[in-house]
Amino acid sequence: MKKKISQQQWNNEEKSLFLDLLKKHGRDWAAIAQSLPRKTDKQCRNYFQNYKHKLKLIELLPPTAPVIGGGVTPKSSQQDIPLK
Repeated sequence: MKKKISQQQWNNEEKSLFLDLLKKHGRDWAAIAQSLPRKTDKQCRNYFQNYKHKLKLIELLPPTAPVIGGGVTPKSSQQDIPLK
């Protein structure tokens, strides 16, 4: 069954539910969209990308959430390899 997709702005209920789902599912946009009846996975991802800094959404991600697009390994987690 196809969802009825909304092109309207996010309402307060959807925003609140999105924050709870982001804490639970991390960046699994499909899992988040399943619980938001009128939003697609792409709309969820775009909402995150557009508001991640303003709303500090990155701080809500679970610690095991994968980093999309790679990233720099923190120096503290790099192994010291002796040079020969």
